[in-house]
Amino acid sequence: DLHSFPTRRSSDLDLIEINDFACEVAKTAMWISDCQMDAETEELFSLPIKSFPLENYKNIHRQDALITDWNDVISAKKLSYIIGNPPFEGSQVMDDNQKESLRTAMSAKDKEGKCIWQKQGKMDFVCAWYAKAAEYLKENAKVKTALVSTNSITQGELVGLLWKPLVEEYNAQIAFAWKSFVWNNEAEDKAKVHCVIIGFYFSKRKKGKSYLYMENKQEPLEYERINAYLLPAEQLF
Repeated sequence: DLHSFPTRRSSDLDLIEINDFACEVAKTAMWISDCQMDAETEELFSLPIKSFPLENYKNIHRQDALITDWNDVISAKKLSYIIGNPPFEGSQVMDDNQKESLRTAMSAKDKEGKCIWQKQGKMDFVCAWYAKAAEYLKENAKVKTALVSTNSITQGELVGLLWKPLVEEYNAQIAFAWKSFVWNNEAEDKAKVHCVIIGFYFSKRKKGKSYLYMENKQEPLEYERINAYLLPAEQLF
């Protein structure tokens, strides 16, 4: 659900994942990655590298990412990136636990004491990760976040419900985005979900160009800005 991008080794990565099997898969993937990198380093420098015993990877945390205080995992001041692939449940299919997690993550209040996030019953589950990142990164606006999301957050009523507070309360800026595409994997029963990938940060100042990626184009399109509809235009809600 949440992980900072590794800078040197897999031990630089912090991961929060609610599913215990997924946590074990992540640990295995990290072991394999470390062994591969050690083998390449041995070949490059002609020096033996001791790879065992295997690490326990205590930085892989089996927790609910929406209830966990991310600063308890890693301080926002020490963070480099947030990268995530949150669950794709829509507002009408979330279970009670998911709804409670969403309400917890979207409980921030404005200066007048009113909840920033209105009509939470219409919010898709992924919206909670945007709200959580926004509140977490108030201490470090330099950090960029990228989330795989259902394309519903760039359409219709959800644009105003999610992005208006993100922009007006947290100064959200979109650095890059992949326009809508069909989620694809190796499973026989493929989930027919249309996704977007949005990279964003929180700053009062615009930082450089914004980039829009889409299928069947090898290079991204470069614009001065991208709005919440993933169009090269001013923000409108």
